[in-house]
Amino acid sequence: MQPWNPPQDRPPAQWLTELPRHSEGAEIGVWRGGFTQLIYSIVQPKVLHLVDPWLFQPEFPQRMYGGKIARSQEDMDTIFAQVQTRFATQQPVIHRKFSSDALADFEDESLDWVYIDGNHYYEYVKADLEGYWHKLVPGGLLTGDDFMWGAEHGLPVQRAVREFLDQNTVDLVSAEKTRFILRKR
Repeated sequence: MQPWNPPQDRPPAQWLTELPRHSEGAEIGVWRGGFTQLIYSIVQPKVLHLVDPWLFQPEFPQRMYGGKIARSQEDMDTIFAQVQTRFATQQPVIHRKFSSDALADFEDESLDWVYIDGNHYYEYVKADLEGYWHKLVPGGLLTGDDFMWGAEHGLPVQRAVREFLDQNTVDLVSAEKTRFILRKR
């Protein structure tokens, strides 16, 4: 598989204008809610689902949630409480669980868009792409972050996205250095 050389990124504020305003969407992987804030300010979703287990995972010691920043479940619980407080007035639907477990919370063809920024390892990205594709309305957007992440791991996000493009009824809208957008046919 030849590596892609996508263009430099547009600023997040410009990129988020691709998502339909006043829509229903899901953010997979929330962490502290920095990107969530941008989604609320630009997309102004009528319903926003936040999916994150806020679980300390020491098996991933180089990740924020596995020891690099959060050092315990207590740290993760504090981050979760901060997210709840930060977005209390917007009233997002919070799914404190792994993205694979949250799939059962959504009807097929019920979301206008899904933004994937959870675990970046290949098998997790692939599972999110395959699982959440069914949750999109026709024409819905399947998007994600860190497209070029993990050169030392074989660019797992890019690999999963490219394989998904080859196997499903989606079109590539754009792929940038860190973000990608796919449209369900």
